Amino acid sequence: MEEAVLEWAARAALKNKVAPPSALVRLLPLAQKHGKRLGPVLGARGEWLADLQGITLREPGEEERAQRALDPGAYRERLAAEWDDRDWKQRAKAIAVMRAGLTLADEPLLDHALADPRKEVRDLACDLLMFLPDSKASHEVTALATSTLLLEKAPLHKSLTVRPPEPKALPKWLPKTTVHPSYGPKALALFDVIRFTPPARWNLSISPVQLLDLAEKTDYADALIEGLAESAIRFEDQSWIDTLFEFLFDRDFARDGWDQLSHRASEVIFERMVKPKLESQGEGPSPLGQTLVARKRPLSRSLSRAIVLAFRVHATQAWLLLQLAPYLHPESVDLVSSPYSDQPHAESVRERLCRILDTRKRLLDSLDN
Repeated sequence: MEEAVLEWAARAALKNKVAPPSALVRLLPLAQKHGKRLGPVLGARGEWLADLQGITLREPGEEERAQRALDPGAYRERLAAEWDDRDWKQRAKAIAVMRAGLTLADEPLLDHALADPRKEVRDLACDLLMFLPDSKASHEVTALATSTLLLEKAPLHKSLTVRPPEPKALPKWLPKTTVHPSYGPKALALFDVIRFTPPARWNLSISPVQLLDLAEKTDYADALIEGLAESAIRFEDQSWIDTLFEFLFDRDFARDGWDQLSHRASEVIFERMVKPKLESQGEGPSPLGQTLVARKRPLSRSLSRAIVLAFRVHATQAWLLLQLAPYLHPESVDLVSSPYSDQPHAESVRERLCRILDTRKRLLDSLDN
């Protein structure tokens, strides 16, 4: 009987119906357990009674998520009918809910949202359309992105020519990066189209490793590699994430000095991958931890940052952090100014690390005076 009531409530919410006052006596006890599912049909009186009894009826967006899950078609119809009557925040929340169970049937409504006067709504719609590989918008961005790269095959070697798009060639609805400390207008345009193109859509007849090797030799290396890193994270392409990690990790150690690999791609990938790779199943060191200690080389800002941030919430391998202290970028001291975690010895590790990094930073700064 309980499930039958919950099913009725979900369908009633889709039709904007509420329970009659006489039913509240039976519904409120169920709301103690299923407040989020029954809240939309209790009406003003039911909500008032629930509040008196301390019953939590709903979280932000809970009602629309339930309606979307129950009947995606009805949800789209209702949203389309109410679109002009909703303010931009309501439209944005409604679009965000569509991520769950996204299909091509959602494309017309999302295409309509691309013309919304608010950037926040347009950006959400664009993001979802990029997850529909057969959508018109996805095809348009992918075609633009793939046209920027030309693979040239000579008898003895391959090379990559990058032809960044003109900024005005980008679709008006595509989210634009307006400011970047290192990129000019064309590099920004290249970065934007690359980051919204799923890595799996690159058909250059070469492996991801070869593409990264060739990209590094171009004039737009940073924008291209950073775009690929953002894309790999956005589309949850674990194969590409792993490849980028190995690529950037190897180059972190191939260079000597703390100022190398400062581009955003390293931060994006290292922050995503370092923590899980440092965590080990038991008490012993992880393979990545062993590698870091054995190499005894200065670590870039990006890798140092990822290591320190990982230990702020996971300090069980304190020995590793202290052994790496001589190689971490000195500016990492700014990231350890607050307690790490409630794990044993975490605070003492933080204090020792702060002393080591602060001393090194002051000594190195003295060279500039």
